[in-house]
Amino acid sequence: MLHSGSRLDLVVVRNWLAVGNMCSKLPAFRIAILGMLVAFCCDKGWTQDPPANPLQIRRDKILIEAMLRLPKGEVKHDEKTNALVRRFLKSTSDGNVFLKVVEHCEPEGAAELLWDFALSNKATDSTMVQAIEMCLNRKGKGIVEKWLTDNKSADKAHETVAKIALANHADVASLLGPLVVDANSLPGVAAAAGQGMVRSTAGQKALLDAATAGTLRGDVKTLVAGSLRKSSNEEIAKAAADVFPLPMSKDQKPLPSIDELAKRTGTPANGEKLFRSAATCSNCHIVKGFGKNVGPDLSEIGSKLTREAMFVAIVDPSAGISHNYESYILQTDSGDVATGLLVSQTEEEIVLKDAQGIERKFPRDEVEEFKKQEKSIMPENLHHNFDEQGLVDLVEYMLALKKE
Repeated sequence: MLHSGSRLDLVVVRNWLAVGNMCSKLPAFRIAILGMLVAFCCDKGWTQDPPANPLQIRRDKILIEAMLRLPKGEVKHDEKTNALVRRFLKSTSDGNVFLKVVEHCEPEGAAELLWDFALSNKATDSTMVQAIEMCLNRKGKGIVEKWLTDNKSADKAHETVAKIALANHADVASLLGPLVVDANSLPGVAAAAGQGMVRSTAGQKALLDAATAGTLRGDVKTLVAGSLRKSSNEEIAKAAADVFPLPMSKDQKPLPSIDELAKRTGTPANGEKLFRSAATCSNCHIVKGFGKNVGPDLSEIGSKLTREAMFVAIVDPSAGISHNYESYILQTDSGDVATGLLVSQTEEEIVLKDAQGIERKFPRDEVEEFKKQEKSIMPENLHHNFDEQGLVDLVEYMLALKKE
């Protein structure tokens, strides 16, 4: 008599599997044997035991091996078989095996399983992209869409967005499209989405349409300009030449496109020197206690922006102004004009912080005009203070500023 969970179970299962292998020259009989093996184990209730011991895990592995040898169309999709497959997927640490089992066995809720795997630490860069593609192929667009909506303002979300962008699926452009027009998307997220969209003709057209309509975020516009001007689609390339002007370098020559600059390597030590001197960054930003507290603290900026987005932030600061760091202009009834970051406002007063980090208070009843500016308080053309290599060095330094 067999007892579930015993070592004898494993012997029986292996013997059945061996019989199936011996029948390799009789495919129909081999399939029947393997099918009977899986059915027998499911009927015994062996697939419903919790994976509390090594014997259960080993038995699951043998049963999954048997199922993988069955033609895909012969794999059952009943409750017991699904329980076995899902439990095995939960226990395995091999990403390639995980994807193989899902592809062959098609367990219930496969799209959700694939997305959860893609976000887990079990996935490598390669298996993550494969899992995303498989998820989308199983009508998982809504799952990915919800995650993007919920995480567009989350730190490090750009890393996942970049992997979604690499997936070979027709839905990618439409999934990323909302991120490049949404002011609430973090700069790194919007940048990763823009970079992903330029990889397809559909994405390029969507970017061009958004830019023409005036809805494309400024930072994304600067980022994708070079790629769209070089599009293999002549119609897109021609339109992009008019819609996306080239930024200028220190000597008033066209600056290389952002994607070209991003391919270069720099020296972080030189970048740090520029950050504290010619680039004037430390006049407004703090890095690990050094600098002035005017703009955002950049001590962990390398964890939040992609290389490309970092170039955009320097070359075109007004293109992607960080939330809560928008510049405001104020005029009093006596004619005084002030600009700066909004510190606070009440019914009694407005407090602005200027580019020197000085907070100024203005009684509300003396303010004649008060509005948000489209321009960043960060000076434009900072990259004119040094050469192209200096710009690359500065970005290399800032990318190294990550959370410890």
